[in-house]
Amino acid sequence: MTAAVSKLMSVLALPAGTWSFSLSTLIFLLMSSEIRAVCRLPLSAVSHPEENRRRLKENEKSEQSRQEERRENGGTRWWWV
Repeated sequence: MTAAVSKLMSVLALPAGTWSFSLSTLIFLLMSSEIRAVCRLPLSAVSHPEENRRRLKENEKSEQSRQEERRENGGTRWWWV
C-alpha cells in the first residue's frame, strides 16, 4: 500500500505522506458553497480566528436583516436578490 501511494504521489511530485492532506483539501475545494458550515474567505481576508468570527457574525446579521426585509416587502420575484 505504501509503495502504491508513494508511486502515485511521485507522479504529482508530492511526498507520500501528504496524500491525506491533499485528498481532504481537494474535497473542501470541490464542495458547494451552499453548505453553511463552510465559510469561504478570500486569502487576503485571512487573519486570526477572532477576526474571522467577527466577520462571520456581521455576515449573519446582514443576511438576517435582508431576510426580514424580504418578508416585510412580501418577498421578491428574483431568487438571487
